[in-house]
Amino acid sequence: MFQGDLGWMTRGSMVGPFQDAAFALQPSTTQKPVYTNPPIRTKHGYHVIMIEGKKM
Repeated sequence: MFQGDLGWMTRGSMVGPFQDAAFALQPSTTQKPVYTNPPIRTKHGYHVIMIEGKKM
């Protein structure tokens, strides 16, 4: 299992299902997380995504 901060990501830099889920989420914190449920499945495996911030 891998975990970690992916840094700032842009549209087009992620695989489709991951990107769609990531851009649909609202930012949250580790104290009150909002994450993908169920996990997102891509060709790389399953992912639980939490967004900490967005640049406009």
